[in-house]
Amino acid sequence: MLNNLGGGDDAAAQAIINKFAEEVGRCGVKLHNDHDDSEGGLRLLVRALSYGCDGRIKSSIEENKEIIERVLKRQKENSLFNELTTALKLPIGSIQEASQRLATFKAAYFSPSRPPISAERGQRFRRRRTPFQADRGQRFKLIPDTPGARK
Repeated sequence: MLNNLGGGDDAAAQAIINKFAEEVGRCGVKLHNDHDDSEGGLRLLVRALSYGCDGRIKSSIEENKEIIERVLKRQKENSLFNELTTALKLPIGSIQEASQRLATFKAAYFSPSRPPISAERGQRFRRRRTPFQADRGQRFKLIPDTPGARK
């Protein structure tokens, strides 16, 4: 119904579409924030984008959609490790039990069939170097002291 309104350059129709999409987007965010239903919130945000909104409303809805997608991805990755953390909290009664657990963990969590967990944008798995650590063969450049810098 709303898609039929957006056929021309009618500013009033676009304002109605934007307002409706904004309200549907707010409902999606509220569903995610207040009711812990991220999947339902994501469905509402996708629906809001399908109405043909534009400008600030569209960018706001897209940003919220990306945030909820990241949350869902993290929840999925965390669920993979819930079983492991639960098992690690249990006391080990014997060496045989410890070796059985280790074999189970290796088979379950380090198998080639398990998909690797990917890093998010900007996340690093390597240790960062401090400014005073250099790679082999790298030299530090001395910065000349400027007058008045020590005041």
